[in-house]
Amino acid sequence: RAYWRIAYFPEHRLTDADAPDDLPDEAHIVAQPLSFESEITFPPYDLVAGPFGWTPAQEDAYDDLIAPGAGPVHRLLGHPNPVQSGEMAAECRLAANGIPADTAGGDLSPSQQQRRRELLEAGEPWRQLLQIDSDSGAGLDWCGGGRLYVWIREVDLHAHHFDDCWVILQTD
Repeated sequence: RAYWRIAYFPEHRLTDADAPDDLPDEAHIVAQPLSFESEITFPPYDLVAGPFGWTPAQEDAYDDLIAPGAGPVHRLLGHPNPVQSGEMAAECRLAANGIPADTAGGDLSPSQQQRRRELLEAGEPWRQLLQIDSDSGAGLDWCGGGRLYVWIREVDLHAHHFDDCWVILQTD
């Protein structure tokens, strides 16, 4: 977590600032206009399809429903448009508790395996805070067209406590 930070300024007006002199060129982001609009989002397919036993036609229809439109998909809150797995909330629960999210448990001690099961079964609710897509207009390219997802515990979001967010990068 030494490489990201979510800054929250509830009562301060933000102003333009110059980038630090030692910031590498590839880290500069082109300023872009920002607007907000409401949208209905749906959970990723892999989080909802399992219990329903959908037919291939139903799977295709749901995929069409949740497929992002053309262009980059940046999002504040809502469900993610995952490039890979939609299990990001579970990944965050594990990682925030010191359990590697990229293992099925085989490399863990018995106590870590037990803790992993507990976290996956009844862990704290996490939600997407922000989705930042690769965007050529802004000079953003997350490993060849990926997306960054910032996740936060539900209780931390309501308390405006942004110090314990987790970032996930997914690429094709």
